[in-house]
Amino acid sequence: MVDTESNLLTVPPNTEEFEIFEGRFQTTREEIATVCDSFIQLRDYDGIAFQDFQIGWAGDQRIYYGIRKDDSDLISKSILLGYVDVSPLKRLSNGGVRIRVMCVWAPLLKYWEELPAILIDLFPVIESEARVNTWNSDNPMILASKKPGRQTDPNYDEAHRRIEKGEDVLSVFKWYCDQEDISEPDKFDRKRFKEAMKRREGKNNQPNLDN
Repeated sequence: MVDTESNLLTVPPNTEEFEIFEGRFQTTREEIATVCDSFIQLRDYDGIAFQDFQIGWAGDQRIYYGIRKDDSDLISKSILLGYVDVSPLKRLSNGGVRIRVMCVWAPLLKYWEELPAILIDLFPVIESEARVNTWNSDNPMILASKKPGRQTDPNYDEAHRRIEKGEDVLSVFKWYCDQEDISEPDKFDRKRFKEAMKRREGKNNQPNLDN
C-alpha cells in the first residue's frame, strides 16, 4: 500500500459514482480509515486480483486506487475503485463524523456494499437517516434503499418543527446547514433534507429546494 496525500490521489471531475452509504458515527476519521483500509486491502474479490493499492487522503476523502494487470495488459494500470468521504461533525462536543461510501469501479459494487454493515457493527450510529444503497451489479441504475433504525436526529426534528410553524423552507434548510457546519451544500445534502422532511410529514409532497 502506498499511503500518500492529495497532490497524488484525486477523484477526476465527472467521475461516475455509486453512493453506497451515508451516515454519521460517534468515532474519528482515523478509525473509519483504518477499518476501510483493511477491508479494501484484505477482501478477496473472487478472482479480481490486485498487485497493490494506493490509498491516501485528499481533503476529507479517503481515496482508493487498485493496481492490477490483466493478461491483455502490457503494463500495470491504476484503477480508481472508490472513496470514503469523512467529514467532522463540529456540532458534537465529543466528536463524530459524517461519512459517504462511494464506489466508482462497477465490478467491485457488490463488495463495497458489505462495508456499511461492518461500520454499523463497529461504531455507534448517531444519524437515524443512515441509508444503505444496494445497486444491481448487472444494471447499476437499479437501486434499492434500506434505513437502519437509530436515534433520531435533533436538527432534522427542529427543522421539521420550524417548517410546520410556517418558516420558509429555504431559510430552514440554511439554518440546518449552519447547524451541521455544511458551508457549501450539494445535491446529496438537499436530497437527504427533502427525504428527512418527507418522512416526518408522512405525505408525498417534498419541500422545494431547487430555487
